[in-house]
Formats: sequence, structure tokens, C-alpha cells
Amino acid sequence: MPTLETIAELAPRLRREEMSPVELTHACLDRIEKLNPVLNAFITVTAESALAEARAAEVEMSLGQWRGPLHGIPIAIKDLIDTAGTLVKTATALMENGATAVYACASHPVLSGPAVENISQSHITEVVVTNTIPLSEAARKESKIRVLSIAGLIGRAIQSIHEETSVSKLFL
Repeated sequence: MPTLETIAELAPRLRREEMSPVELTHACLDRIEKLNPVLNAFITVTAESALAEARAAEVEMSLGQWRGPLHGIPIAIKDLIDTAGTLVKTATALMENGATAVYACASHPVLSGPAVENISQSHITEVVVTNTIPLSEAARKESKIRVLSIAGLIGRAIQSIHEETSVSKLFL
């Protein structure tokens, strides 16, 4: 089983075929199976889907079709961050179990109560969120929080609806 490293370390190893996306995904799934009973961080783990994506990435890489530094990297997405308690607890457990960095992402940054302070004082390197919810001033000033705009995606969805074409294609 490969050592779980940072994305910056894993991406070149995948590209040089020192490890495969399938091996890496199995390692991540094993880690989730080991830690999730304590962390309760995942409600649903789509192992078969993750492995299918890993196999597809492996084939693409073997054909020289490199799509960038996240190609072949398994990523977990949390839909929202409220107080960041579970997120920080998960980051702490990951660091205690050998992770060298923890990056998180979520679609909806509720960030209520102590969330910004919890993130600020945590082991988390960066939290990437979308702009589906306006951030507080404290959240906007927090260097560990980065916001990505979904404006282009929403615009393309509106266009697809107007043109009566598939909105689903935007998410494939």
C-alpha cells in the first residue's frame, strides 16, 4: 500500500507511474475504512465509483493523456461546512495517522459559530469553498479559506436550460 503523501508529492509519482491511481485509491479507501468509525466523517463512500474512476485515469495515463496534477488523485468532497468541528477533528486524526498536509473542500461554506476560528487554529492547510453562500468578514480575511466562483457554471446551466440541452453534461 502506498504511503499517503501530499498531492504535490503524489502527482509526479503517478505521472512517472511509480504508483497507480488504483493503488492510491485502494490506500485511501483503506484509510477511510480504518478511521471513519472514529471520525464519522463519511456518510456515504462510493468505493466502486472511486475505483472505476481510478481505473479510467490509469488507462488515460498509460496512453499519455495526462490531465494535470489532480489526474488520478482520489478526492473527498464534503457538501457543507457549518461549525467545522467534524472537519477539524478529521484533519487532526489524519495528521496523527501520518498525513503531512490536509486540504478540504466544500460546496457550501455555512461557517457558523466558531467555524472560522476552528479552521484558523487547525492542522488544515487550506479549505476551498464555492461562493454559494456569502462569507463573513472574518472568513474572507482567513488565509486558509479560498473561494472559487460558480458563476460560470450557473451561467452555462441557464444557457443549457434556455437552449433545451443537457444540464447533466456540465457535471460529467
